[in-house]
Amino acid sequence: MPGGDLRNELNQIMALLKGIVDDPAGKNIFRTMIEYIYAAQDEVTPEDVGRTARTELSSKEEGITMTIAEQLEKRGEKKGECTVLERLLKNRFGDIPEQYRKRVEQADSDKLLKWTDRVLTAETIDEVFEEK
Repeated sequence: MPGGDLRNELNQIMALLKGIVDDPAGKNIFRTMIEYIYAAQDEVTPEDVGRTARTELSSKEEGITMTIAEQLEKRGEKKGECTVLERLLKNRFGDIPEQYRKRVEQADSDKLLKWTDRVLTAETIDEVFEEK
């Protein structure tokens, strides 16, 4: 399938994965393959995978697929939130001290959004991260 269109090949891929989750090692392989599908091409969306999972997989496999999709989507959202906050911090305050980079990496979405809002009004980078 080199150079092929992964979106068009989803039905075949899912059919090959069918039944594999009944074995513990198979469940890991299944998870890895679904993660690869999401990572391989930007054009494959969670909706594409969900639609294909509903038609090609058992309800158990579909559930695992959708859980993976949700987890990957949340990871992607958090990564985007971190990227935006870091860009704003760098543009407003210059280099970001390592202590703040670590806090950004470890923060949840609510905290990231709170800090992003604070960038707009804070006089210093320390004010952005103050515990209030």
